[in-house]
Amino acid sequence: MSFLDTTSQNLKQWIFGKQNERMEFIMDSYFKLSPEQRSGTLIGMGVFGILVLFGLIIIYISMLSSLQQQLDKAYFRASQLRDISLEFMATKQKFNDLQQKLNTANQAGSILTFLEGKTREMGIQGVFPSQIPMTEFPPSHPLSKGYSQAKLDYKASNLSLKKIIEFVIAVENSPQMYKVSSLNIKGTYQNKVFFDAALEIEGLALKNK
Repeated sequence: MSFLDTTSQNLKQWIFGKQNERMEFIMDSYFKLSPEQRSGTLIGMGVFGILVLFGLIIIYISMLSSLQQQLDKAYFRASQLRDISLEFMATKQKFNDLQQKLNTANQAGSILTFLEGKTREMGIQGVFPSQIPMTEFPPSHPLSKGYSQAKLDYKASNLSLKKIIEFVIAVENSPQMYKVSSLNIKGTYQNKVFFDAALEIEGLALKNK
């Protein structure tokens, strides 16, 4: 016997009794009443039944309203989650494209190789460090697995302001996305048209795998 059948049977016994003795008692009591009392009883039972029906309808409508509110909240949260997911996928795609671009650009050489070629191309004479300091990114950083941060100090002398500006622009517009994080310019005593420049240049360096 299933749980539903057992529950139905127990409910039936609770209302009518095991051998319908409660039902028989109610019927006997009803037929012992006078006609007026019977009519009043039937009317009372009818009114009670209508009130119960209205109560059940109100409970049903209230439950439907509560369910609708829960469905609306669930739909709103699902919509938010979908928007966040789409935004995440778009951001991830941009990051992958940027990483691919950085990989392709950095395979051409290190930051030192780029700067040596650029200064030779622009006719700039300067002093490069013998070694380039490397800094590791924190493990939680998205670039920590494939890159280190390189920082290079470069000094050049007898440069015009135009040449300094052109060099900074060339570094900032490099495919490797290098940036000039610090720039100090000092005038020379001999000539006020040319200047000495000290630059701190930062960029990403591929890790050796």
